[in-house]
Amino acid sequence: MKRSRTDRIIGGVCGGIADDYGSESWIVRFMYLWLIFITFIVPGVIIYLIAWMIIPKENNGKKQNNKKNEKK
Repeated sequence: MKRSRTDRIIGGVCGGIADDYGSESWIVRFMYLWLIFITFIVPGVIIYLIAWMIIPKENNGKKQNNKKNEKK
């Protein structure tokens, strides 16, 4: 599971979940908003912030090189 870089409103969490499960992102966002209101807002916001911190961003299709200055 990865956070979406393109389908995002705040952190890309809902877009990444929707992409992972093959669903539309607006459905995941709607269900999450419904969950937030059912749980009196605070737990839902805390869960989103935790997910934002622990779910990594998706790769942008390029190889990431850990070496800043590569010498030949």
